[in-house]
Amino acid sequence: MSFSRAQVAYLQLRRRLTVCISEGVIADVTIEPPKDPADELAFLRLVAWSYTVLHETAKLSLGVLRHLPPLRERPGALLPHVRALRTWTSHNLAFDSKSDVATLRSAIAWFRINCGTGTPTTDMHWSQCFDVLSNDMAILLEQAVSACDAFEDPTDGKGLKEEFERRLERSWEGFRFDIFVEAACKQLGYSGVDVVSLRNKHLQAWRNIVDLSEPDAVAKNLTKRVEADVLEHMGDAAPFTGAEFQALLALSTAQEIRACLSAFRGISSADRQSLSEHVVKLAEGESTSTGLDGSR
Repeated sequence: MSFSRAQVAYLQLRRRLTVCISEGVIADVTIEPPKDPADELAFLRLVAWSYTVLHETAKLSLGVLRHLPPLRERPGALLPHVRALRTWTSHNLAFDSKSDVATLRSAIAWFRINCGTGTPTTDMHWSQCFDVLSNDMAILLEQAVSACDAFEDPTDGKGLKEEFERRLERSWEGFRFDIFVEAACKQLGYSGVDVVSLRNKHLQAWRNIVDLSEPDAVAKNLTKRVEADVLEHMGDAAPFTGAEFQALLALSTAQEIRACLSAFRGISSADRQSLSEHVVKLAEGESTSTGLDGSR
């Protein structure tokens, strides 16, 4: 099976969506493509190319097209083994991790079915695996091209195009959520939070909020969800440490520190900010009412 069939189908899909929707709906795949012969290196490159198409460049488009014939006849996720194979080839999987072992199990099962062994070693093994995955990708992309015919339907085509464009507008790139995380951390009094890691952990859920909200409610709904996730991430912690409370308010007992830390649990973000500002004002008032030598 030649890789060129899948490559041509991808080009055709880009062409159809450019004509039906707009330019740039699907980006070019710029990673190194597989080359002949179909050996181990070619297979690894094919896995990387397939993952890039399914989970990066064409992810949104395939998410829409899969609900149209003939793709809607496919049950479940589109080629789920590609994710397992990509993780198997690119990550240091831990043997004591249940999810990593499950990924290994999926990859090994795929190899056994398609080349007769769970651990490919020979040129024949890699060639067989290459042919199967190339064929899988070619068929999927050819079906996606056929699904584009629905956009030309005189009855439903216009509505399908509008839905596709709406999905495009609401498919936010990850970095667009960072300002919401930064604002939530500032509002809640937290500093030093790894914004990117927190965003990546909740990215799909936040994208769902954007997708399911009315246009004028996106910012408000997203702010609420991000603030809730920041609070959960920090364990509903107070914006000051116990030592900071002790220094700010001149506390002398552990009971007083516990009371201050507990005061922030379970309250709204607005109340947290108001209470934080009040603590700072109290501290400022305390410092101005005390002389340099500690006398009042």
